Amino acid sequence: MSAHHTGSFNLFQQLLRQLVFGLIRLFYPRIEVHGREKLPAGGVLLLANHPNGLIDPAIMIIGLDLQAAFLAKSTLFGNPAGRAIMRTFGALPIFRSIDSGKPGGPQGDMRDRNEETFGQCRQILNDGGAVALFPEGTTHSNTQMLPLRSGAARVALGAEAEAGWPGQIHVAPVGLWYEAKTIFRSAVLIVVGDPVAVGEYQAAFAEDPFTAARQLTRRIRTALDAVVLQAEDYEVLRAIPVVADWIAPLPEAGRMQSQYDWSKRLLAAYRIMRRKDPERMEILAADLRHYADSLRRLGLKRPFDPGTLERSLRRIGLRFAWLVVLFPLALAGFLTTYPTYRLARPFAHLVVPRDRTQISTVKLLSGMIFVGIGWIVEAVLVGQALGPLWGWLFLAGVPLCAYLALVWGERMEALAEIVARHGRLLFARDRVRRLRAQREQLAREILDAVREAEAPVHQADG
Repeated sequence: MSAHHTGSFNLFQQLLRQLVFGLIRLFYPRIEVHGREKLPAGGVLLLANHPNGLIDPAIMIIGLDLQAAFLAKSTLFGNPAGRAIMRTFGALPIFRSIDSGKPGGPQGDMRDRNEETFGQCRQILNDGGAVALFPEGTTHSNTQMLPLRSGAARVALGAEAEAGWPGQIHVAPVGLWYEAKTIFRSAVLIVVGDPVAVGEYQAAFAEDPFTAARQLTRRIRTALDAVVLQAEDYEVLRAIPVVADWIAPLPEAGRMQSQYDWSKRLLAAYRIMRRKDPERMEILAADLRHYADSLRRLGLKRPFDPGTLERSLRRIGLRFAWLVVLFPLALAGFLTTYPTYRLARPFAHLVVPRDRTQISTVKLLSGMIFVGIGWIVEAVLVGQALGPLWGWLFLAGVPLCAYLALVWGERMEALAEIVARHGRLLFARDRVRRLRAQREQLAREILDAVREAEAPVHQADG
């Protein structure tokens, strides 16, 4: 490839990265990070749970502001376009036996090809870089982590051994928690746990590399369990963050982190109290379900304090005026973008009908393609009707209008919630007051259970 073509390809890669990362930030506007300062200098192997397909490594790269290579199934490299895209984002191919014979899959050389990929990972770590791996081996929506494979531990130990055990390579556990991974404009929390120095396993590796890999894998599992929220069933895992909202004031800044911290405490207390007093937990769970149903019937996420009605009414007026002024541009953005964007949802369910772990990835990529094609077609039609200049002006202005439509919709939804809130305050004061009292009673019962569950730990610490 000539220098000119190489430069053009590199520019294309940079533009593609910025476009995709920008779209991910648009899809998940709040990416909170906790523990970023724990990442050590030198080579670091980031090991995370894997709930959301190809979105997971991108979220880690964006949130941690870290250039990291990651592994992706080899079939994604099965054509020139796929290879170019995967390499743009630092992906390395991993070959699976179930993909044998497929384009990009192994052709009877799986072991050798994977060893080549693992060699690249070891080289990146020894050069002081970062590699992101998902030791469960697959993406999934289970409420508990799958058993870990030992490949990550072997890569980390092999890198240290090749470098002569300088003690500069660490394994860092990372927990990914999506507020609602398939919902547009939802939030993500990244939790970095305490890193593990791979050099600690030098003696065990010298005695038996396989035993050392098993020991490090168990250590990795313990470290991941400390940062990944898990529960025995889906209903419990879904309810715990909601309960955390009810019993503790959560600040808007760092809200996901506060909710995560409370959820972690609640899950630990729930497990202990369910063993100690299962009847009490059943009664408390029934009370919580009844309370949630009452909120749902009233249309409330949680009871609120009245605040100053007059001040809120002035704010409502200003917000309404802002929405009126921007309505024409927002409407233009909606009409030119929303119909093509909506194609992404049925397309995603058609491509991955039963795989929730890949829906966000497919929706994001297909939405980007459908919207882009739609804008180009619309610009051509405008150019044919009004002249080429108007077509170019349309193409230049439609992304801004689309963004304004997005912001307008969010602000309108927030305004509707404020208006509905004050309507309920005016016409359902007694009911809201009873719900608030009920929430306070439930909060006391839950906090009592948490304190009782945590008491033995505190006594042992003393």
